[in-house]
Amino acid sequence: DGDVSPRREDFDESDGGEFGHVFEHDAILDDTMNELEESYWDESVIQSTKRRAPLLLILLVLQSFSSIILAIFEDSIVKRHHSIVLFLTMIVGTGGNAGGQSAAAVLQGIATGDIQPSNLAKLMAKEVRVACLLGVIISVFGYFRCRVQEQTHIDSVVVAVILVFIVITSIVVGTVLPIFFGAMQRLFRREFGDSVAAYCDPANTSIPAFQVLMDIIGMMITVSVAYTVYYIILDGTEDSLEEECPKSHLMLPLL
Repeated sequence: DGDVSPRREDFDESDGGEFGHVFEHDAILDDTMNELEESYWDESVIQSTKRRAPLLLILLVLQSFSSIILAIFEDSIVKRHHSIVLFLTMIVGTGGNAGGQSAAAVLQGIATGDIQPSNLAKLMAKEVRVACLLGVIISVFGYFRCRVQEQTHIDSVVVAVILVFIVITSIVVGTVLPIFFGAMQRLFRREFGDSVAAYCDPANTSIPAFQVLMDIIGMMITVSVAYTVYYIILDGTEDSLEEECPKSHLMLPLL
């Protein structure tokens, strides 16, 4: 009983039936499973270095865009609202942790065959629901974490709102990336051969690519939400609002 996704061993691909067609075009799953089944010791130190270095160098360049984003908002956010800077590593790190869990779960599901092309929509629907619940839970905890360190009510609310957006975004991105790289690996293998396809191995590419991507996205979400709250919603009146809501007032307004 229950919804059990079809597995390769349950069907004969040669019969040309519906499930044979699905597995014949299984661009997302097969290559990742094959890569994970290969022995770690079959690859030399030089081969491992050559396969990993290009991606790391590209990600190094991309990660530098975080400093550009901070520089743009230096006067409006970084210098005027120190609470955001104090908790920036917590904010971005939380996104990385949440999305990393999703990416690892998807990679495991691909390797075991639990995740199939036929249930990708179901996978996304589940992860989005999980992301929303985790976003609320983590944001509440984040609010009180800021208050314990004697941050203002307004600053704590801003951090909490940022956490909601970052957790939801990171889980969605962490779910999509392994599937995307699996499809890219299959495409590159068909067009350019195994040597090029190795650079898109989901097992080696998804996590570092996700971390850098979320550093950039997390920074953009942080400064965008902070700027929206401080300068558009509050219009620079956070100081007067704080007088009405002193630090001992520990209530989270649910936006």
